[in-house]
Amino acid sequence: DGDGLPDAFELAHTTPASATALVPAADLEPDGLTNLQEYQRGTLPRDADTDNDTLNDGPELTGVGSRPATDPIKADTDGDTINDGVESNTGTWVSATDRGTNPTKTDTDADGLSDTAENNSGTFVSETNTGTHPLKRNTDGDNAEDWYEASAAYTNPTQAASKPIIPYPLPDPDTSAGTGTKPVKVFILSGQSNMVGFGRVSGTGNDTLQSVTRTELKFPNLITSANAWTTRKDVLYHGVISALGKASLAPGFGADTDSFGPELGFGHAVGYYLDEPVLIIKTSIGNRALGWDFLPPGSARYTYGGATYAGYGDYVKQPVSTTVTGDWYAGKQYDDSFLDEEDMGPKPWASGVAYIAACYVKSNGTVYVSKSAHTSAAASQPGIGASSSTYWTPYSVFNTTDILDNFATQYPQWASRGFEIAGFGWFQGWNDGQSADTEYATRYEVNLVRLIKQLRLYYQGRYPGKIRTNAPFVTVTCGFDGFAAAGNRLTLVNAQLAVENPTKYPEFIGNVRTMEGRGYWRTSGPNTSQNYHYYHNAETYMLVGDAMGRGMLDLMKNGDFQSWATQWPTANLSNPDADADADGLTNKSEHLFGLNPTSSSSSNAVSSTTTLRTTGNFTYTRRADTLTNADYTILTSVNLSNWTEDTGAIQTVVSTINNVQTVNVTLSASLLTTGSRFVRVKASE
Repeated sequence: DGDGLPDAFELAHTTPASATALVPAADLEPDGLTNLQEYQRGTLPRDADTDNDTLNDGPELTGVGSRPATDPIKADTDGDTINDGVESNTGTWVSATDRGTNPTKTDTDADGLSDTAENNSGTFVSETNTGTHPLKRNTDGDNAEDWYEASAAYTNPTQAASKPIIPYPLPDPDTSAGTGTKPVKVFILSGQSNMVGFGRVSGTGNDTLQSVTRTELKFPNLITSANAWTTRKDVLYHGVISALGKASLAPGFGADTDSFGPELGFGHAVGYYLDEPVLIIKTSIGNRALGWDFLPPGSARYTYGGATYAGYGDYVKQPVSTTVTGDWYAGKQYDDSFLDEEDMGPKPWASGVAYIAACYVKSNGTVYVSKSAHTSAAASQPGIGASSSTYWTPYSVFNTTDILDNFATQYPQWASRGFEIAGFGWFQGWNDGQSADTEYATRYEVNLVRLIKQLRLYYQGRYPGKIRTNAPFVTVTCGFDGFAAAGNRLTLVNAQLAVENPTKYPEFIGNVRTMEGRGYWRTSGPNTSQNYHYYHNAETYMLVGDAMGRGMLDLMKNGDFQSWATQWPTANLSNPDADADADGLTNKSEHLFGLNPTSSSSSNAVSSTTTLRTTGNFTYTRRADTLTNADYTILTSVNLSNWTEDTGAIQTVVSTINNVQTVNVTLSASLLTTGSRFVRVKASE
């Protein structure tokens, strides 16, 4: 009939069926759409609500009141599994049938969690059932937004008491280069290619740092109001071996200038938390196994599957007793990354050996590398023989020790401060977890424990007084395949988790932490062929670095408390802010002042005050400050309201018993000439 409605449409929607009965301009239901419009939109002319979402077709197309236009033939326009009819877009949650969310946005509050996951139940179950409010980015009102708690920190986003050690989002870094006069905090980060860093920085496609920050609005502290990358002036980066660089922390210190590694998230976390300047030394390179390249000193040969495998310094992975030459050796990368050349461990030079080219040996405390293949003799002994220079050249590599040995030259602005090695970070495992290297996966726990101990031992010996006692060591588990990891991959992850098992390694309580990284696995990224580099997914690398930073800060703040608490295994000392013995002091206060948290009679750290008025002397006890890393200051007051630090007070440690120091204090003489005065000892972390 030429009315614009196909006969088939009219026949399907008339009773009795007629090819001419529908009037194009009529609205049969009515639903606000003419029959012609219904045909054009694909809706049903005799059903006011084609998609059964409780919204009439006409208002869906145009939007009414707070509701935006939605699709009348889709009950769930934005595909978030929530019916359009209950997503009222009022901005107010009324009930599960009037959520106030936007039916055209899967994440109404743009917090990184879908409206589906945020069901406002008040109970956190999982990352896909968070119980959080879909219209509040921070449901429990603590220091961190819901997405970060559920997906990064693994704290409870519905309980304010469960919160990460740092806020999210972090504030934008200011222009400060660090405050105070304390030593610079040095963190040494190491690993293979994923510590080098393949997180993609630029590009508008999904999963680059550009899209994560500017499109997904995550980690807003990384961009300025002018949409440029922020720079942390209080955190300096120094990359050696690979990922070279020496500058303030910013994106671009990865495998190339358009990539980054865990240092970025780590540096922003520790830089925010610490007042002192921070130096990150990253010593990393790809294609390295802990079971071979990073094998730490002291590692002996071992047998696996009937074969003997290399110990530290051996030239081949499965050594033959007569093998004394090679162009690499077990632990070579450990040496290159961490040791001064004179402390490196290749085999000693010997006469009568057929050395190949590029073979490493040690002669009279110096490491040499051969220039060409030759059979050694007295005349060719490195550094001694007449033809030494023909066959050998001294080996040198710029690494961590070169920075710290020459700290004042490298960083003249910090020369007066000096440095403190505050901790180690480790992110590694692809090579050791490959299916062909079962022996490495099986030995990973043993090797990781030795790595931790050897690093601490070496730097304590080389820089006495400049490394924190039991310097915190943090690793993040490999995330390959997420929680579906199996075989050698799972064996390796379990090894990483095992090093913080308090039963197996009580000496690591409070100073070693393994952060769970499997939840940071993503199945997409800018490079979909490199699963071994996490597909270059920027969010993954940010989350890994952030987790490493949080783990480090937690150990720095609470680690020694956890170690101290093991002295009273039957007491509940899990909460530092609680008062186990009801003596008026928190468990944390008793820790800092070396008291017994299970005895109410142990509540006063101050003693020997009889001569205080005349000589200004008294004593107090404290947990060894080399363990707590706390500052103890002397304050005085004339009215118990206004307190002033006595910067001239002299504190002298007179004894240390079971890690409890007795400190003698002499007040400034000028304070003894006035009337009544009150004295306080303050511990600050």
